[in-house]
Amino acid sequence: MSTQNFSMDDLIQRFAISALSKERKDEAVNEEILVGKYTGEFFIKSKDGVVISTDILNRLKASTDSAIRIAESVGMVGKLYKLDFDNLAMPLHVDYDINLIEGEPIRVDGQCKGLLLNIDFDEFDIINDTIKPVNSDANVKLNIELSLNGMVEIIELEKSIQAINQSIIDLKDFENMDYVEIKSIIINKDEKVFNENANNRTLILHNLFMTVNI
Repeated sequence: MSTQNFSMDDLIQRFAISALSKERKDEAVNEEILVGKYTGEFFIKSKDGVVISTDILNRLKASTDSAIRIAESVGMVGKLYKLDFDNLAMPLHVDYDINLIEGEPIRVDGQCKGLLLNIDFDEFDIINDTIKPVNSDANVKLNIELSLNGMVEIIELEKSIQAINQSIIDLKDFENMDYVEIKSIIINKDEKVFNENANNRTLILHNLFMTVNI
C-alpha cells in the first residue's frame, strides 16, 4: 500500500475575519470592535457611538503623569496641553523625516516665557515576523516662528527626543511677542541603531504634550 504526504494547505481552507481598523471608526456600528493595525490595541464603539479603549486610557494617564514629572524636574512652571491632530487619532503610525504638523501650526498668542514639549513614542523593528523594541534615541527637528511687534524671527532646534522632552525652550529674552508658533516637528531615524535583519522600523506616536509658561 502506498502512502501520500499532505500539507495543511491541502486539508484546510481558512476563512478569517479581521476587526475593523480604527482609522475607519466612522464606518463602525455601535458596539463593534476595532483594532489599531500597527499597535495591536483594541477599541470598541460604545452604545453611544464613542470609540473607547482601556489600553489608550491607561497609556494616556501614564504619559500625562510622566510629562508632569519631567516638567517639575526641569523647573518648568506652566499649563500642560495635550496636542491632537484634527484628522488623525493617536496612537498614530508616522513616517520618519516628515512634518508631523499638517495644516495649522501649534500656536500660542501673546507673550510666552517658555515651552516644553513631551513626545511619547515607541519604535520597533520587524525581524522574521517578530516585533523587537528598539532602544534608540531618534532625532527631532523643530521649526519655531516668533512674531515680535510684527517682525518674524525663526528658531530652529535639533536634539534627540529624550533631550527635547527635558529641554525648556526659553523665550524670556524675546519681548513684545505677538505669538509663537511651532511650524514643524520632524523625527529622524537613529541610524546608529541598525539591525541588518530588520525588515522595517516602525515609529508609533502615542501622545504629544506641551507645557506653556506665560
